[in-house]
Amino acid sequence: MRSLRTMIVLLVSAVILAACSILPPSNALARNDARVIPESDDEMLAAAAQAQSTLDVFTMALDEPDPALEFMIKARFPILGSDRHYEHLWVEQITYDGDIFTGVIADVPIYIQRISYLDIVRVAREDITDWMIIEDGRVNGGYTLRVLRSRMSPQERKQFDSENGLIFAEPES
Repeated sequence: MRSLRTMIVLLVSAVILAACSILPPSNALARNDARVIPESDDEMLAAAAQAQSTLDVFTMALDEPDPALEFMIKARFPILGSDRHYEHLWVEQITYDGDIFTGVIADVPIYIQRISYLDIVRVAREDITDWMIIEDGRVNGGYTLRVLRSRMSPQERKQFDSENGLIFAEPES
């Protein structure tokens, strides 16, 4: 069963999190106030690279189940008709067989109609662009979310953190 904190994170930040759709700037018709983040966004690319380089931290924790931990991955899904543009969606209820991650879509897709909220998906390791482990509200990982938070005003960030009950300390690497 999904915890209240996870539901709040997903509902309050769905627009922000789903907004990690990497699209060319010319496609600015984002629905639901989602932000379009261009594929040339160096900070987001660096955050995704950091998530990839630390993915073993996530898989090792996932291998040793602890009911106090919540696990989520952000995965890229190609936008139909494109081999260069993706929508990045959070996935929860994660399992990992050593090759493929399986989980449930935790965002409402904006650009992809073939995937819906709560669909079960399989994700290859190379398609992961972020991960989070949440313990007692403290976020480990969440590299792309940290970039998005850093772009908020201090007031927006404080409100976001307060509404979600999350603590963003320095990430472990």
